[in-house]
Amino acid sequence: WALAETDATVMLQLASGKVRATVDSDATTASLLWAGEVGVVQLDGHLHLWPAGRKAPGPAIAQITEQAWDGTDAISVSTDGHVLATADANGRVRTWRHEEGRVRPGRDLGHVAAPVVAVSPAGDRVVFVDVGGHSLRTAHALDPSQDPPIAAAHTRLWDLRVDPSGTQVATVDWEGRARVWSVADGELLHVAPPPSDVQGNLFPTLGWLADGRLVYGDDAHLAVWEDGRTTPLSLEPGEARSALVLADGVLWQHMEGGRVVDLSGTERWRWERETCHAAADGDHVLLVGEGRATLHDRGTGATLSEWESRQLRCVGDVSAGRLAISGDADNHAWVFDATSGVRLADLSLPDDDLGDRFSHLELSPDGHTLAATFGGEVVRFDLTRGPRQTRAAARSPDLPYMSEVRWAGDALLALPLVALQAVRLDGE
Repeated sequence: WALAETDATVMLQLASGKVRATVDSDATTASLLWAGEVGVVQLDGHLHLWPAGRKAPGPAIAQITEQAWDGTDAISVSTDGHVLATADANGRVRTWRHEEGRVRPGRDLGHVAAPVVAVSPAGDRVVFVDVGGHSLRTAHALDPSQDPPIAAAHTRLWDLRVDPSGTQVATVDWEGRARVWSVADGELLHVAPPPSDVQGNLFPTLGWLADGRLVYGDDAHLAVWEDGRTTPLSLEPGEARSALVLADGVLWQHMEGGRVVDLSGTERWRWERETCHAAADGDHVLLVGEGRATLHDRGTGATLSEWESRQLRCVGDVSAGRLAISGDADNHAWVFDATSGVRLADLSLPDDDLGDRFSHLELSPDGHTLAATFGGEVVRFDLTRGPRQTRAAARSPDLPYMSEVRWAGDALLALPLVALQAVRLDGE
């Protein structure tokens, strides 16, 4: 057994309680667990092995973080000592393989709510608190293809997207890895590896092409996934801040404009104003920014409609000849006809719900229903009920904070900050 003190790391013999070794250390933080007959010590953000027969830990074999963390729950070891999990001072969780006195990197599970992690006795599962701090999550310690299905994804996910057939849903994680699930039963169907070993500086992105192929990556490194094969794309993001996968290309957003390219990298069109949000359907691209929203032809970039208001926010969607934009300081949204620009609906929630904002809008494929994320709820508006609505047609129960929702037939798939859930909203 071992104890970590502020000025020393002490190894004890569990049966007798006698001190077997004491190592004076200038380290500000330390923690130790057993990996079989070997102790695994964390000293100032580095891992050290401490064989039971030795008086002191060995040299550092891996760096967890540049910042030290003194939590005893920040390191966990499987019963056989072959799998380690660590959480650094910033809440970044990683796993490691311990074999023949060496420690090799396993998985990078991204950032979570608290620097606390546990490995199952068999070493096949890692458990931690999700990034929103709402619930426990689990992942396979070393093999992402063995992760639990749709209701328990292991890390922060981005770009929830349903395929053109409506039968599959995909997301991308911080490592640039794509996961594809069945909409019907949540079965994990595919895990596509990251397009590159070098992680880019931009957020992960993912989307389906019109022909059913999947484009995914971390913006700086994109690839096409088809029939179990990954083919890297030679695209240059330039100074892009984010990307949106279109039906047959990619949209890059820059600080003061952006551009649309096909999969070969050939530029189709560009814009020169600052935008903070982009959305698209099969025919249109919606750009929102600087109190202005513009609707463009997806192929040529021609401006079809334009709206200006200081109240416009960076949330919107376009589908079936309609577009929805969020505005005001509260939960408020407008729906417009994409061709004429006429406002079709003014939507909000009761005054007692003020304080939260619509963080994501999603029009149904037929344009008759609008879903919105609202704090820890998903709400649905029936646009056939009239031009002015102050109550949602349906609301989900309270859920973890939602980042986005997508339609899959008559069901809504909602993406909290970590886990992927299928949420069906029926009735009032």
